[in-house]
Order: sequence, then C-alpha cells, then structure tokens
Amino acid sequence: MKKILLYGNSLWFDGLATYLPNLAELHVTRLVPTDPSDLPAIPETTLILMDQALEANALALMRHYPIAVLLSIDIATGKLTVLQSQTWQVNSMHDLAQFMRGVAAAKMEPVLWSPRG
Repeated sequence: MKKILLYGNSLWFDGLATYLPNLAELHVTRLVPTDPSDLPAIPETTLILMDQALEANALALMRHYPIAVLLSIDIATGKLTVLQSQTWQVNSMHDLAQFMRGVAAAKMEPVLWSPRG
C-alpha cells in the first residue's frame, strides 16, 4: 500500500482527497499546512503532494519524510515539479563535480504511475 500525504488547503485538494481513496492500494492522509516542525510522523510515507502556492519549505518536508518523493503542483498552470529526497555521499570537490556532471548528462523521462502497478 502506498502512503500519500496531501499538503494543501485549496478546494482542488478537497476534490483530490475525495478521489484518491477510491483507487486501490492508496492510503491518503490530508494535512492542512502548518509549521514544518509540527508535521506528524507518518511512517513509510512514499509520496507527498504539495500545493506550490503555499511556498512551504520543501527541504523541511523532505527531511521529515526522507523516503518520500515530493510533488509540488502549481494548480493555476498545471505544472508539476518532482523532487526526490535521495542522498549521496560526497567526500571531495571531485566527487561533487563527478556527480554534477552525471546529473547534467542524464535525461529523465517522466514515468506515469498507474493504480495497476
């Protein structure tokens, strides 16, 4: 079961909170935005959808839910930004430069998730 956190307080998020639980294998928690230090512990949260209009601290969310992928949506334009909280150990400037070179060279295609797997 995928655990999803909805982090927004608009009517659009109200509709999404009603729609998503109808899909199989989803456990949806709705959270009205608060101070990031007041975030509840929801173990194994795999996905966070955040309203970009909130100007919330994305890094605080990613630190609090380290295995989650953060989706930030601009409801007005329909643009979705995907942030993943993966970490890599870099021990030198050379390590960092090599990592940055690899990221710049990678071309990622979006993968659309379906409720069937």
